[in-house]
Amino acid sequence: MIEDLIAANPAAINKANPPAQDPTKVTGSSPKSKNVIADITKLYTQQVIPSLSLSLLGEDHNNADDATRATDVIQGVAAATITATLLVFERGMAAKYPIPGVAQPIVREENLTTVVAGDMGLGLTKSQRSVVVAGYIFLLLAGGDQHTIDKVILFYGENHNDILTSFEYFVRHTTCSWVQNRPRTMMFFRSAAPAQ
Repeated sequence: MIEDLIAANPAAINKANPPAQDPTKVTGSSPKSKNVIADITKLYTQQVIPSLSLSLLGEDHNNADDATRATDVIQGVAAATITATLLVFERGMAAKYPIPGVAQPIVREENLTTVVAGDMGLGLTKSQRSVVVAGYIFLLLAGGDQHTIDKVILFYGENHNDILTSFEYFVRHTTCSWVQNRPRTMMFFRSAAPAQ
């Protein structure tokens, strides 16, 4: 299905020519909000042209510390302290994290899984939803200018860290080989909630 979508829209320009690269996988240093902002800022200021990064703020949806951390990151984006190029929110977070005044594109999972007849996301498993989100992000980043820096922040439950794995699967198993030639960093932040 991804291959069909790519074939229908081969819009990539400035494709990178170096050899394929493995992604760098990083675990964020701390669930505390000020450390997360520092980690994301450090990652983004060290990115080279061309490159891409996906930062997933894993959260427990009922944890106040996680909500504070996400809100602080959103405020950092709004204040241009964090220079993200795309924000992606898990379904059901529209009321929890409203985003007034942010110039960056915002994707809500509901918009990826809603069709005329209803919300197909309601019938998908957690892992299937992760694949849909990863595929969408991959298509966005595989199209367009490849000689740029892309910075994606995902606000998702911690158990959706498979979005990063699914994204890399698409990088390795599609005809968009040029995405493999860009340095890629996958940064995952654990929830502040105690492990169960």
